[in-house]
Amino acid sequence: MPQGFKGWAIWAVAQVILTGAFKLAYKLLENALIGWGDEKIAVWFGITSPDASTAFDWALPFALAALTLWAYHTIHSRLAVSNGAVERQRQTLTLEPRRVILIGLAIIIVGLVIAGFGAWRERQPSTLKQSTNAENPFEWGTGTSIRMVSGSLNISVLDKSSHNEGGEEVILNDAYLISGITGERRDMKILVGNTFVSLRDIGPIPPRALVALRADFNESGGGISEAEFFKEWSIIYFVYECNGKKFPRQKMDEKFFRKMFDGSRQQNNVEPHVTLKKKTN
Repeated sequence: MPQGFKGWAIWAVAQVILTGAFKLAYKLLENALIGWGDEKIAVWFGITSPDASTAFDWALPFALAALTLWAYHTIHSRLAVSNGAVERQRQTLTLEPRRVILIGLAIIIVGLVIAGFGAWRERQPSTLKQSTNAENPFEWGTGTSIRMVSGSLNISVLDKSSHNEGGEEVILNDAYLISGITGERRDMKILVGNTFVSLRDIGPIPPRALVALRADFNESGGGISEAEFFKEWSIIYFVYECNGKKFPRQKMDEKFFRKMFDGSRQQNNVEPHVTLKKKTN
């Protein structure tokens, strides 16, 4: 046991710290397990990232189930008390749990059917879903053309591609890149057939159509060198406007482009290869 005031003070502080650390670790583990369980249940029922309509579809049947159980319990309790007969009260109390369980299970099953139908309906094409996708129907991917030229890596184009995931035609008004280093703007062209043309020359983009955009970095001249690119374009903002609305710019930084260049870099003599026979004197 600790001795003296100082010893007891140190012991008390240590107990507080250890207790706090134990409770913190316990709560972190508890929250992690609850979150993991919730996510698994949500995935099983198909309600991950639910919107307001999905939440309503699930909440309504279970609210009705809770209300029904409460009403059943209230009515039978009042009947048992007002009757005054001990035998009647005993029978009511004996039968009530079984009836409550059966009714509860029946209502929950009905609720699951209703909620499942709501989840299925959310996955089907609808006017609401199409109008929501029409706000921003694109999920853009990024590609580049990087190749070795005279011993150094050159980048000649940067592509952004997507599909029109909305349910209606989309007018792509503008698309361009902005250098986060120099502020230079580079307009992008769109692929029509086998040719990239100006966005001003295309019509509305139908649903599910492929959209391929390209920014030219001196493609006809073999591109620009890795050093020049990172000097002037190591930070790029992609900006696009459709249906008259400009969406938040998307940032691509130096780390993003380093991975692309490193993936294109040639690794010399890293695989088995044929060599010339060595000459002997």
